[in-house]
Amino acid sequence: MNLAGVRIEQADSAQALRAARALTLKWPAAWFEHLVQSPDGAAFVAARDGDALGLATGYRREETWTLAQLAVREGLRGEGLGGTLLAAAIAPYEACARTAVVPVGAHDALALLARRAMVPQGGLLEVSGAMPQERLLAEVAAGTYRFATEPIAAQGEHAWAALAALDRETRGAARQLDYAWFASQGSGVLFALAGEPVGYVFVWPDGTIGPLAAASASYLPQMLAFALHAAAQAYRAAWVRLLIPGACSRALRLLLRLGLRLGTAWWWCAESPPADLSRYVAFRPEAP
Repeated sequence: MNLAGVRIEQADSAQALRAARALTLKWPAAWFEHLVQSPDGAAFVAARDGDALGLATGYRREETWTLAQLAVREGLRGEGLGGTLLAAAIAPYEACARTAVVPVGAHDALALLARRAMVPQGGLLEVSGAMPQERLLAEVAAGTYRFATEPIAAQGEHAWAALAALDRETRGAARQLDYAWFASQGSGVLFALAGEPVGYVFVWPDGTIGPLAAASASYLPQMLAFALHAAAQAYRAAWVRLLIPGACSRALRLLLRLGLRLGTAWWWCAESPPADLSRYVAFRPEAP
């Protein structure tokens, strides 16, 4: 590709959202704006004569930088523009650990990330389907543990430390910049045993479940059943969707047993494996 006349510039959220739409990327606008506008978020747009040709978006949380999106217009791929955009997005965060999620089968993107030290560390699987029967959820939720539950929104900043600790243990980095946004857009619950926080989950109006983090993998079945029931009760969700790391075998087995099905799959790429994904459920592919 002849890059003459192509300019790569940092964009504000409005400019980045226009570029995303021009590239037919289906992003929830509120989430996209939150990522780009946050103090450690940035978007870079490649354009020629005002025409968007590519977009790279990334964000930093603690010492980890995540590539949220890298897209190049159809017909221009494989010509070097993606690598140029990725370099621009990484440049302010060279000292950070890097992570990204890429669709399985996107071999060119996988090679591009690997050249930047982001190699596959495990799978991320979409699991979705009709809401399981309430009777089945009640049986799982009853379980062994007697969790106390509190709405995260009611606790506000008092809950952030607990969520941060759980995120560091599981996904490898906390994200204090996101918790308030999660709580404002979805319904979050903090689980406790004997007064100690042992897990959290967010449930969304569209039936999405996640993120979820647990202090023990043995807590996952009850917490997931609680979350599914909450989605049905709070939002009347008839269809649910979750993103399950391949390492989170307890969650995966439970959801398949409840009748949900596997869908799209991604590679979770990073310089080193995340802390402990066996007790974690992701949020969105671009913000695992």
